[in-house]
Amino acid sequence: MVTPTSRAGSLAHLGFVILLVISSALLPPCLVLASAATPQPPAHRESFETLAANAQSAREAGKLDEAIRNYQAGVELRPSWNEGWWYLGTLLYETDHFSEAIPALRRVVELDSKSSAGWAFLGLCEFDTGYYADAFVHLQSAKELGFADSPEIEKIALYHLGLLLNLRGEFEQASELLANAFATGPVPEQIKTALGLALLRVPLLPPQVDPSKDALIHAAGETAALLLNHQMDAALGNFEQMLRHYPDTSYLHYQYGMALAAASQQERAELQLREEIQATPRTALPWIALATVSTQRKRFAEAVADAQQATRLEPRSAAAYEALARALQSQSKPEEATNAFRRAHELAKRPAEIDSAQVERYALNRGTELAKNRPANDPTPGTPSASAVSNLEGATRLAESARRNGRLEEASVLYQNALKSHSDWQEGWRQLGTIEYMLGRYPEAIAALQQAVAREAKQPDTWTLLGLSEFKTKDYKNSRIHLERGRALGFSGNAAAVRVSRYHLALLLNLDRDHDGAFALLIPEVGPGALSEEIQFAMGIALLRMAVLPEQIDSTQRALVRSAGEAAVLLSQSYYDRAFHIFDTILNENPKTPFLHYAYGDALASASRYDAAQFQLRDETRLNPSSELAYIRLASIALVLHQATGALEHSRKAVALAPESAEARYMLGRALLEQGDALAGIRELEAARRFAPKSPKVHFNLARAYTQANRTTEAEQERSEFERLKNQAATQPSSYGDRARRVDTGDASMQPVGK
Repeated sequence: MVTPTSRAGSLAHLGFVILLVISSALLPPCLVLASAATPQPPAHRESFETLAANAQSAREAGKLDEAIRNYQAGVELRPSWNEGWWYLGTLLYETDHFSEAIPALRRVVELDSKSSAGWAFLGLCEFDTGYYADAFVHLQSAKELGFADSPEIEKIALYHLGLLLNLRGEFEQASELLANAFATGPVPEQIKTALGLALLRVPLLPPQVDPSKDALIHAAGETAALLLNHQMDAALGNFEQMLRHYPDTSYLHYQYGMALAAASQQERAELQLREEIQATPRTALPWIALATVSTQRKRFAEAVADAQQATRLEPRSAAAYEALARALQSQSKPEEATNAFRRAHELAKRPAEIDSAQVERYALNRGTELAKNRPANDPTPGTPSASAVSNLEGATRLAESARRNGRLEEASVLYQNALKSHSDWQEGWRQLGTIEYMLGRYPEAIAALQQAVAREAKQPDTWTLLGLSEFKTKDYKNSRIHLERGRALGFSGNAAAVRVSRYHLALLLNLDRDHDGAFALLIPEVGPGALSEEIQFAMGIALLRMAVLPEQIDSTQRALVRSAGEAAVLLSQSYYDRAFHIFDTILNENPKTPFLHYAYGDALASASRYDAAQFQLRDETRLNPSSELAYIRLASIALVLHQATGALEHSRKAVALAPESAEARYMLGRALLEQGDALAGIRELEAARRFAPKSPKVHFNLARAYTQANRTTEAEQERSEFERLKNQAATQPSSYGDRARRVDTGDASMQPVGK
């Protein structure tokens, strides 16, 4: 069953944006003018003016509840007070009183139907209260009016409008809207999710989706973002990878075929579209696309036949009749084409048909049966019956008592029985999932925790436990996504629980080749205690840049990994000489191990032993010529030593090997700047920004480059973003292994960029 979405992850609720939006700078000018111009009865003037002054004072002081009370009293005295209705509605929105905000915002748009911000806020409140049809109409009104007077609200409103277009089954429109709104700059994660849902043609809102589908939707969103940024080769590669991992996914061959057609690879496109016909025989979409491909290949009779098949499968599809009309045009049948165009125009006015099979595939079943090893109606001796726990308060008390006293089986049955009559009890699902995890019943834990996060998406421990349960069942892709979500919310629990969470996420980062990210997670956990040996071993995997889990390491390599982990731990504690001794020993025994010379050279460079570092890194380039990493590090050393020619040579080799590497592009941009070629440097640094939008040093050097090119506005924007990211990074642990945030000596001072 489709239920209203929660606010979790919604762009509309970024606090800084809301504060901007509800400031007087965003107050529609006509509201201020109307308020000043409207005559009021003298009898109420003093009382009203006092209320208005008190409301403004409280609002500016951040006393929102007091401001709301005063605005409410003010609009009661003066119903035509536009400014009062505006602030009342937006403050109620800001304090999560969406239902109460709706009447106030309706008054705003009644008094000024041209208020784009008023329509936008009204639509956002309706979205948050589950009135999706009204929200769609009002957000559409805001879009049509434009956001010239309220640019801060534009992307928030368009994001939610895109979600609603998905919900209505209008996926092409959703993709186009989001692509236009977010075409410049990095694509936010929420937008990738919306684009992923559109690519997979899922008519649901993000919180309505079964969390087991998160990895698939994430992969689709990443692919859609690549298409949006015109990175066609990478997008096509992603499609191939998705089809390997999710071969039976509806509409995936279709979307791959569409991307191939856009890349003028019609023959390969046709093969994918025919694969979709086999996978999803009842949809007209691949036939519509085949008609277009056949027309492009001048096979006009086939185009007509394909389009006619599309109209037979979906006789109410406007797209099918439009494809038929174009195919008939190509055969010089103008009368028949006109009739088909007319039919397409008529059908386009109808709402899109929702694919109920897609809803069933992707929606979380909120009535999930509580499958158990022991039937819930056959409890352990002494367990109260289901009727005894029908009262939620009593159920909580009994279940908590059993849990605290270590009677986990009994507690599990009690929670199950209670949830049968209280299925929206989020805490019950969370506790049941925790108990099932403790009992080692991981599939049952996953089922319960999925229900918990669907009802409350802001509890980090629930996401973390879901991710750990998925790790146990080897669902590594979803496990990483959900552990990352727990991390973003702030890993909670005691130090041991946080350590377990960080360790497992680091293992998954290693598996996905994000070895620097794994280092960053593991280094704060170095030290005695639980998992100390496991953490050191995982650091060895990261140092050797192996995309494996610990249990996948061959027995002949375990000693090597342990030694590498010992060296990594010593480096994290700045015991360089002891670490270098271990490197010498390992290399003497394993001289041809990939990335070992690189790791040694990287560590030597960190200790400013540049000659020795260059020697090791050159050995790595000979041993491992297809890797860009040694060239990147050689370029960074050359920059430190002010050897611009060498930096340019090494960074160009790195970019040739890895054109989508943010670090390679960054180094080439730096080298070009050092050579005095600001324009070429800007191009490379902009590419680095596209691949690594959260890198402070990229924004810092882009500010430098823009300043050199006298592009002052862009320089200021990059300077501001650098400061924001630098301050954010200051709260994160930094270390030898954290290459993602490490700044080379050329950036170390990071002095304010000159204007």
